[in-house]
Amino acid sequence: MDQGLSEAQRSQDLDPVSPFIRTAYCLDLNVARRYDQAIQKCREALELDPGFIHAHGNLEAAYEAKGLYQAAIEQYEKAAALEGESPADIAEVRRAFSQSGITGARRKRIQQRLSRGHADPYWVARVYAGLKETDLAFKWLEKACEQRSAFIEGIRMEPNFDNIRSDPRFKGLLRRLHLDN
Repeated sequence: MDQGLSEAQRSQDLDPVSPFIRTAYCLDLNVARRYDQAIQKCREALELDPGFIHAHGNLEAAYEAKGLYQAAIEQYEKAAALEGESPADIAEVRRAFSQSGITGARRKRIQQRLSRGHADPYWVARVYAGLKETDLAFKWLEKACEQRSAFIEGIRMEPNFDNIRSDPRFKGLLRRLHLDN
C-alpha cells in the first residue's frame, strides 16, 4: 500500500493540475483507510475541475466512511446530477435519507439502479456489505463473479467488505477468484 501511495504522489508531482490523478490518489487513500487525506485530495481535484464526477463519487465514499452522512449525500447529489440522473430520482434518495438515514438512501439507490438495469452486481454487493447485510452482499458477490464484473478484483481491498472478510464465504470466494495470495 505504501508503495502504491508513493507512486500516486509521484504521478501527482509529474502532473499537478490533473483532476484525474488527484481523484485516483483519493481512491487509493480511501482503500488505505486514510479518509482525511482522501477528502483533501478529492477537494483538490474539485478545485481543479468542479464538474469532475469521479472526484464527487470518491469524496462521497470518504465522507460516508467517516460517518459524515450529510456531506456524503451532498456529494452523491452532485455526482448524480452530473451523471444525468433525473431530479426526481435524486429527490427520492434525499427523501429516503431524511426519513431513514444513510441506510434508506443506499437502499433507494440500489432500487433505482436495479429498476433501470444500471447496477453492476459488484457495486450492489459493496453497498450491501457496507450496510452490514452479509447474506445479500454474498448473493451479489456471486452474481458479480458469474457476470464477470470488471470491478471484482477490488474485493481484496474494498473497505466496505471489511466487515465480511472473516466470513468463510469470503475466503472461499477469494480462493475461487485466485485472489487469496
